[in-house]
Amino acid sequence: MNEELRLDFLSAYIDGDGSIPATDNCILFYSVSQKLLEDVGLLLSTLGVFYRYRKDPPPGRYGPRVLARYKELGKTPKKQVVRRISVRGPDLLVLERLTLMHPFRQKNAQRILAKGVSVDHIIRASDGTRHILGGISKTVFDIVVEIQLLNKEMPSYCLSVNPENDKNILYKNIHTSICITGNCDGDEDSVLLALDPMMNFSREYLPTTRGGTMDTPLVLSVTISPKEIDDEAHNIDGSGIYPLEFYERALHFVDPKDVEDILDLVAHRVVDHRIEPIAESYGLHYSHPTGNVNYGPRETTYSKLNTMQEKVEGQLALGQRIAAVDVQDMARRLLDSHFLPDIYGNLRAFSTQKLRCTGCNEKFRRAPLSGSCPTCTGKLVLTVTKAGISKYIDLATTIVKDYNLPRYYQQRIDIAKRMINSLFPPDEDIHQTTLKGFTPSNQELE
Repeated sequence: MNEELRLDFLSAYIDGDGSIPATDNCILFYSVSQKLLEDVGLLLSTLGVFYRYRKDPPPGRYGPRVLARYKELGKTPKKQVVRRISVRGPDLLVLERLTLMHPFRQKNAQRILAKGVSVDHIIRASDGTRHILGGISKTVFDIVVEIQLLNKEMPSYCLSVNPENDKNILYKNIHTSICITGNCDGDEDSVLLALDPMMNFSREYLPTTRGGTMDTPLVLSVTISPKEIDDEAHNIDGSGIYPLEFYERALHFVDPKDVEDILDLVAHRVVDHRIEPIAESYGLHYSHPTGNVNYGPRETTYSKLNTMQEKVEGQLALGQRIAAVDVQDMARRLLDSHFLPDIYGNLRAFSTQKLRCTGCNEKFRRAPLSGSCPTCTGKLVLTVTKAGISKYIDLATTIVKDYNLPRYYQQRIDIAKRMINSLFPPDEDIHQTTLKGFTPSNQELE
C-alpha cells in the first residue's frame, strides 16, 4: 500500500471512529477491537509516527437516552472495554498530510498546527501524570510500567544483550517485543537468526528418525569462543586488506595452505596464546564494507534464465570474459560434475524404477497383474522417462565441440546414446491407415 492510500485510510478513520479533542493537542483512534488498533498502529509506524496504546475500563454509566433504549429492548447495557491509540508531540505534524472531511476535525487540526506542536514525546500515564520520553535520533525510550516474574515451570528462552557494554533498545509494540542492538550494522542478521529459533522452534517439529535432533537449536550460546567452535570455522579470514605478497603468490597458483601465514585466520587466534582473550573474538575485519544488508542482489541471473541451455551459455560466456578463468577447464568440470553423472544416473535408475499411480500417487516396485492400480484402478506410469534421460545429450555434445574437449567425453556421450537407443526404439511416425490406402488408385488401374 503506497503512502497516499495509508494517509487516506487514517483520515477516514479519524473522521469516523477517531477524534481530535478541542481541549487537548492529540489525535485519538478508538475501537473495541484490539486487532484493528494493532493494524492502525502498524500503519502509523510505517509513516514514522510514534503512538501510545491504552485500554480504558468499561464506562460506569450510560446516558439517560441510551439506558431508556436498552430498557425498551429488554436488554442489559453492555460493558465493553474501550481501546484507543493516541498521537502526541512532534508526531502531530502528520496532520499536515491528512485529508480530513469532518468540520470539527478540520477545525481542531488547524488549531493544533497553528499553535505549534511540542518537540518532546509526552505521554500521559494512567494516574494522569505526564512524562517526557527521551530518545536518540528516531528511537524513543519508553518507561517501565511493570516488571513480572515468569512462572519457572513454563518453557522460556533468555537472550543476553549485554546492557553494560552496548546501547540496546527494547521496543514494545502492543504485545510484540523486538530486541534490536543500537550498533546493528552487521549484527542485524545475527539478531534475526537468534530470534528465529525462539519464535519458530518446537520439539514437536523434530522427526523421530535417527539424526532428528541434529542441527536443532536446543542450546543457544550467547558468548562464542573460537576455542569452542568447529574446526571448519577456524579458516574464517578476518583480514581487512590483503598484502601485495598474497597477489604475487596467486599469480603462481600456489596452494591456499601456503598463504595461511600472511592472513588473519581465526585459527591463528586460537593457537597463539599470547593474544588477549578478548582479541580472540574481536577485531575480525572485512575487505568490502557496505552500508545496508539489503543492498545485495534481490534476484540472481540464474533464476531469471528459463532453460538450462541459457544458464550454461551464460556461465561459459562469463568465463570467457574473466582472464583468471580457464573456460575449457570450466566446460570439462561441468560435464564431469553435472551432465554425465545425470545422464548415466538416470539410465541406471530406469532399470530399477518403480511405477506410480496417477490417481492416488501410490508406487509399486513391480507392475500389478491387472495392469492398473489395485487401490483406485488408476493409470500406472513410469517414474523415469526417456526425456529425463536424454535432456542433456545435445547440450553436452555442443559443449564438447565448441570447447574442443578430449575425445573421451564424446565417446562417453556416444555410449550413452547407444544405451538410450537400446532401451527406447527410435520414434517413428505412425499414421492411422484407412481401407482406401490398400485400394489401387485410378491411375494404377489405367
